[in-house]
Amino acid sequence: MRTGLAFLLMAAACAAVASAGTVNIGPIRTKSITFAIIGGGLEQLKVAELMDGVCAERGCQFVVNTGENVYNSRDRKALRGLKWLNSLGNHDVLGLKSGVDAQIAYQSKNPKWILPARYYNADVASAATSVRFHVAHTSCFVKKYRKSGNSYNTDEILACSSEQAVAAQLSFLNQSMASSTAQWNIIIGHHPAVSGAGTSYFDPAEAPATADGWAPLAQLVKKYGPAAWLNGHDHTMSFQYAPEASTSLGSSIPLCFPNTGFYTSGAGSWPQAGDGGHGLETGPYSWQKWANADLLTGTAWSGFAVATVDAQKMVVDYFSVNSGRSVPLRVTTYKGKAPIVEFAPAGLLSVRLPNTVQMNTDPNGDGVGNEYVQFKRRA
Repeated sequence: MRTGLAFLLMAAACAAVASAGTVNIGPIRTKSITFAIIGGGLEQLKVAELMDGVCAERGCQFVVNTGENVYNSRDRKALRGLKWLNSLGNHDVLGLKSGVDAQIAYQSKNPKWILPARYYNADVASAATSVRFHVAHTSCFVKKYRKSGNSYNTDEILACSSEQAVAAQLSFLNQSMASSTAQWNIIIGHHPAVSGAGTSYFDPAEAPATADGWAPLAQLVKKYGPAAWLNGHDHTMSFQYAPEASTSLGSSIPLCFPNTGFYTSGAGSWPQAGDGGHGLETGPYSWQKWANADLLTGTAWSGFAVATVDAQKMVVDYFSVNSGRSVPLRVTTYKGKAPIVEFAPAGLLSVRLPNTVQMNTDPNGDGVGNEYVQFKRRA
């Protein structure tokens, strides 16, 4: 018997403000919750085939989609019956505001499509654990989208990024986290709060052209300590952890996030090496402490991640079309502990770089780990 609850997460940005909503997914009769994480938008067929096989093995039960929602695709047997828990990406806000309204209205036509509002929360409970997903509308916080001539300067963005609209969304997210009784809390937002790419939106030095929404949102993440921030936008596969404030690289990171891992899965169909490592060509999986500027060298790979949550821990496995069903990178988080990173990077070489220490794979399984690792593709 499978003990996992699975869902898929795709990469997204945000759209305009509408009334927030709450949905429940279930019932889930297994003990744990398993979900896939995917985003980005040209190797859809390869990724879909691999994801179909992995979800068949893991028993995926629903999909979490972090945005950029509409691409040409083919049906896959294991994915066919899954519900999709959607959020909006920056590409979803292009065109008329009615385009986002249509995505929300589509839920009434297709019960597998879950998007009750532009931002909302979703509760999932299994036989032994529970998760609340707090779905943010992050494009509304990106101030440069409002500039004249910007391709995202649409009526959708103008509506959702007003002072009143931003305040309303932040109020909802605060209430959503404050009222949560779930064992695990996970934020879904298209844009990366902590990133290996050029813009970490929680870093005011790296993202000076953002609206005021990012700073109070960072305060909420610090206050409530959700287990994960799941995002796309960067067309890479990476994991970041910011356990301490940083003033390196000319940045001033005012907060630390010891209880939150930042997971980027944005290479579902269009890997883009330049999105990682501040313009350096990035490898398939990066895992970095905030202060590190350089990530990986090598080839960006298309892929996705699958997470399994039970009462004690959350395990996120990264997959790529190059590695098949093997797991090159695994991130394990025990409640209240720092993440543990394990890797078996076939064809990759781990490299000690400045500001990094060798990882501890935690053979005792006690959930203690505070390691930083980077790796480099073999010549």
